[in-house]
Amino acid sequence: HSPNFNMTFHFIEGTPDDVLCQGLRALNGFNAEQFADFTGRIFTFLSGQPAAEFMESVNEFVGTYGVNPGALKGPLRATLIFLKGALRSNLTPAHVREDLTKLGLREDKCEHLASEWKRNFLAIAHAVSEQTLMVNELVDMEWRFGITSGSSELFRAGSTFLQLKLILDKGGKKENVNMELTLPQFYEFLHEMEKAKNSIDFLK
Repeated sequence: HSPNFNMTFHFIEGTPDDVLCQGLRALNGFNAEQFADFTGRIFTFLSGQPAAEFMESVNEFVGTYGVNPGALKGPLRATLIFLKGALRSNLTPAHVREDLTKLGLREDKCEHLASEWKRNFLAIAHAVSEQTLMVNELVDMEWRFGITSGSSELFRAGSTFLQLKLILDKGGKKENVNMELTLPQFYEFLHEMEKAKNSIDFLK
């Protein structure tokens, strides 16, 4: 079934298209081992693996499980679109699980993807910010601190978190990238940014 048009999603504004829904629901056909392997390879790619290596990894998956490469395109594309949307919208694991459930993914698979999202979130955010800074010029950076009132899966109640806004110049057009990090994550992020800056300076 297609998602109800009255449903709201966290990873996208409006209703996802049928192709995306079909692609994600096709993942229900994977057994637990295949699903964990498949999503693990996607998270590795989103954490900064070069595209050529990722394509080799996908071919390896096809060979290992005897999957039809043509049939893999839909689930692969849908998972990447969903996870990139989840990152852009800064989703918590609970929101990831909620959206995937609405899209028709089986409960055990929703649980697995949500926990992997929690585990890989920081690595993916680093990779995206590093790629973004390599391609676009960072114009400004704004941040504000907050204290969580309720407990969420990413932040414990009473813990300090930081809302970060990067303002980028994308060829004359300004674009904002928003992130929400705990203080330890923020310090780790700064450390990664410094490393990225050093490698950019080295390449100049």
